[in-house]
Amino acid sequence: MMERRRELERACKEREEEEIKKLQQPPQMNEHSRKIVVTRMSKLGENMIERSNKLIEKRRNVIEEGKAKKDLELRQMQNRQKISPASKKMVELSNRGKTTQKHSMMSRRFDDSSLDAS
Repeated sequence: MMERRRELERACKEREEEEIKKLQQPPQMNEHSRKIVVTRMSKLGENMIERSNKLIEKRRNVIEEGKAKKDLELRQMQNRQKISPASKKMVELSNRGKTTQKHSMMSRRFDDSSLDAS
């Protein structure tokens, strides 16, 4: 009877030690869950690539539209009269100004102050 009790106590202690060891180890993933994680990650990567490709395509379209507008303006001016090279540059420079970013308030203040000083 005592031997049986000791065996049960040993078995309980061994189980507790095994559970403690399992808890101390980092979680292990089985093969199936690894595949799920990898496929989710690859889908995320594919979605990101698709989004970036769409953005690049939109940028290209905007650039092409800008070039088409510039060409249209030049053609309209040519139809009205013959264009001198200087007026051609004026059209190009006016289109460049539309695509650049606006100046910040600090740079405007600096520009205004430099105009006041002269």
